[in-house]
Amino acid sequence: MGVRRRAWDSLGMLNISKNVIEQWDLEIFGLQPKDKVVLLETRSGPKCLKVLQKSIQDVHSLFLILEHLASRGFKSVPRFIRTRYGKPYAKTDDNKFYCISDWIDGSPPDWENQIDIFLVTEKLAKLHLASHDFTVSQEERITFVNWQQRFQWMTQKMVGINLEISQENYVKKFFRDMIERALLSCRLLKDSGYRVIKEKAEQKKGFCHGAFNEHHIIMGNRGKVFVTGFDEWCRDIRLTDLAKFILLVANKNQWSPQIVQSIIESYDRVYHLYPAEWEIVCAYLRFPFNYWEVLKELAKREAEINEAIRMFEMCWKKEALKEQCLMHLGC
Repeated sequence: MGVRRRAWDSLGMLNISKNVIEQWDLEIFGLQPKDKVVLLETRSGPKCLKVLQKSIQDVHSLFLILEHLASRGFKSVPRFIRTRYGKPYAKTDDNKFYCISDWIDGSPPDWENQIDIFLVTEKLAKLHLASHDFTVSQEERITFVNWQQRFQWMTQKMVGINLEISQENYVKKFFRDMIERALLSCRLLKDSGYRVIKEKAEQKKGFCHGAFNEHHIIMGNRGKVFVTGFDEWCRDIRLTDLAKFILLVANKNQWSPQIVQSIIESYDRVYHLYPAEWEIVCAYLRFPFNYWEVLKELAKREAEINEAIRMFEMCWKKEALKEQCLMHLGC
């Protein structure tokens, strides 16, 4: 067991420690960089090497999450392969953590393919069910994200950033419309059963993926769906993942009401959504996230007024499509 000479040369070029890799019982004869991971070609099949620069608590929590999901029947995740010393990861002298798992073959989902959307939505609901009762030792108290506080903070930031960017009449009018939408979202969330739903979720001790998108979803053979990239997991109500997923897919499909409805129905068949929960999702979707992203981008650099107007017009079109869709759905 070990690293062949040709593979070792590649390891050195990628600044990967041979001594650390040899803590696993793997005969490696080739490797290829793939985005943020490295494909290891071994005698026991392809493996995935991921190097993390996080605290040991964060890395161990990631390991515990994958084990927890697998123990609850959600096995479509890249579980860590233990070293010959029985450890789930290896630490380097420069505080990096090496994690190796089986390589998952497949392709990203096609958001214009309704079958892919259906399969991925079901997988998200199953992930949320499997997440219940997850605890980690370093958590003194399970504290969930507070949407009401976050939306209010974002609305205040939007006001401040907008004042820094421009005083053009067009921008002012657009700004007023977007602020009205942000305030409506905050009001809907306040009037919903959010607080009660959040308290119930805290009792279930579940978690959200945090970055459930095409970069962390792999479509395998025969309708299998795999989920990776749990690095951004967070304590939050499941509706956060669901609402973000709807935003992602709906934007790719011109905010088709049929697509959004199919996502809700597909999720509900696996993990029931109560009317109060749908109200919370509606409040989330109504927040003008497109405008928020444009403002953040403009705040980073000095854009000419024509470019700013072009960006705002694109944003307006997206928000208008979203508004039509939500009204169609009675949201």
